Amino acid sequence: MPNKQKADQVAALTERFQHAASVAVTDYSGLTVEKATLLRKELRQKNVGDLVAKNTLLKIAAHQAGLKDIDSYLTGQTAIAFGTEDPGPMAKVLFDFGKTSEKPKIKAIFIEGRLYTGAEIERVAKLPGREQLLSQVIGNIIAPLQNFMFTLNAVTRDFVGTVEALKEKQSKSQ
Repeated sequence: MPNKQKADQVAALTERFQHAASVAVTDYSGLTVEKATLLRKELRQKNVGDLVAKNTLLKIAAHQAGLKDIDSYLTGQTAIAFGTEDPGPMAKVLFDFGKTSEKPKIKAIFIEGRLYTGAEIERVAKLPGREQLLSQVIGNIIAPLQNFMFTLNAVTRDFVGTVEALKEKQSKSQ
């Protein structure tokens, strides 16, 4: 029977899994304390929490939260990053940090319950942020309307120019 402390840990972990929009499973073995501190600082700047817990407790909590595909990634020295907002910045920080220092190695990323591994992780890391994507979508919606407005303005401007030229021509002929 599990003790009270472990049950409390599992409950807290389950809550974090449930409230996270994205979860990254990383292998942090070989990561120095200095680099781990630097990584945590970068993650906090992006509103991403991270923690290290026993893999068995993580498995139980993940199952209770509905992440069934996580078992095979919870091996060795595992650190978990929880993102409650846009998953792109979390993936980007972990991916870029891993490229420069070779640790941590991202094993998997779960975004709203969907599993991303291997080359998919790099694609997620290279995605623009949510706000940038929204501005691109809005720009794509507005662009045709702006073009239509410019066309209408050009027609009106040309019509007014023609009327003024005719008026000027008539006034010169009289």
